Amino acid sequence: MRALAARFGATGTFLGLVFLVIQLVGAGGIFPCQTLPAPLRAIPQVVPMSYAIDGLRPLMYGAALGPVLGDLAVLAVFVVSALALSTYAARRSRVWTPACIKPELALRRRFGG
Repeated sequence: MRALAARFGATGTFLGLVFLVIQLVGAGGIFPCQTLPAPLRAIPQVVPMSYAIDGLRPLMYGAALGPVLGDLAVLAVFVVSALALSTYAARRSRVWTPACIKPELALRRRFGG
């Protein structure tokens, strides 16, 4: 969410909220992913929340920890990607161009008392 907000401002924050809602529905935390309609079954493969949920299940039930390491690796890739995008957006916003100054600056003089 921070990467989207840093890059797109208020629009990015809205897109981040939409992305969170999509994750809630498609991650498999509320109901199993197998019950999703066919077009939505690809969602768990691309959202980080599904990997977090899949990693927590073995920890809660005392199962083997092998799959947890794979989920942690995928989550690490998501974190590194988000940090890289946030850093890029922050560096890009540090440089001011005439196009980013809105509205134009106006200098006013006060005459009289």
